[in-house]
Amino acid sequence: IMMSTWFKPLSSDDSRNLLLITSMYLSPVLLLIHTINYRVMKLDLKIYLLIALMFLCAYSHTESWRPSTFLYSCMFLFTFLLCYRIVNTGNIKIQTFLHINKLLIYAYAVFVVIQQACLIAGVEPINFTQSEIVFEDTAFRINALSPEPSHIARFMLIFMVSYLSLRSIEMGRQYYFTKDYKSDILVWISYLWSMLTIGSATAILYVGMAMIPLISKKNIKYLVFIILAAIVMIMVLDTRSLDRAINIIPAALSLDIDTLFMIDASAAWRIAPLILFFRHLAPLSINFFIGNGIDYQRGLCERYLIGYNEAAPTGGYITMIMDYGFLSFLMLMIIIYDSCYHKSNRYIFLVFMLVVL
Repeated sequence: IMMSTWFKPLSSDDSRNLLLITSMYLSPVLLLIHTINYRVMKLDLKIYLLIALMFLCAYSHTESWRPSTFLYSCMFLFTFLLCYRIVNTGNIKIQTFLHINKLLIYAYAVFVVIQQACLIAGVEPINFTQSEIVFEDTAFRINALSPEPSHIARFMLIFMVSYLSLRSIEMGRQYYFTKDYKSDILVWISYLWSMLTIGSATAILYVGMAMIPLISKKNIKYLVFIILAAIVMIMVLDTRSLDRAINIIPAALSLDIDTLFMIDASAAWRIAPLILFFRHLAPLSINFFIGNGIDYQRGLCERYLIGYNEAAPTGGYITMIMDYGFLSFLMLMIIIYDSCYHKSNRYIFLVFMLVVL
């Protein structure tokens, strides 16, 4: 709940989630208590090895070394390890996690509807952030319980894929859309409404991904109908998001940063840092393996992207190679693979990797 919700009154001026940060500050203490009460796991050792690697790589560039930034990164690792230990020592049951997952889907959908109703009525919505962003035609961009619409797309996709996977485990069989959708009709409505009406091109690209594992010969006609209905709904309610989703793909493939910003500035801030990353990657240098120091990737963005500021993204997990080096990044990927991948559910792992990378 802490990881996937954001409340405006409990955030800093640069949109940092103070509620989440406070809970993460407590994670090392809670982790120590949990480790004392339960055995040490293999993942513990891998996490601490990653922290040691990150320290050695970052500290090798003393000119950019900042203990606060390094420790802030470590808090995320401690929090992940704590969550992993809680799940894998049986402290939380599947039914409990399934219930929390469903409540988060409902909570996001309720906030989406409330914000939409407020905008229609001409009232400033609660927890609203989009009025502060200088874009043209953003009147119906909804952020719900996240800092911005594109975050809703990522969270809701993970919620839905996780929910369907947990439902399969709970039932002891595969989730069949034609048989099981009636018992989850409110979940499906909440998911589709939140993804299709928030004014996010990311949501348009992601919305159908939750349904891919459900496709079979028996239900293909129903899923095709849902997809067509969704397309019609988008065309009627939000042609701008559909246009953005269609236009940004060829712009991204062109690898031309100026074209990206001309087509869609919001998407460009996410894609352009990745283009810079690959342009400046030097696989034969020692810094490729040990990194260039803290905030090197951010420095590239400040140098080459006009109007860049500290709140803007730097390209996602893969750009960790620039700051902490390929060895640290490889260790992180090994940790994610070992702790999140399962051969019985490869799809949820692929979705997770797509969202975080």
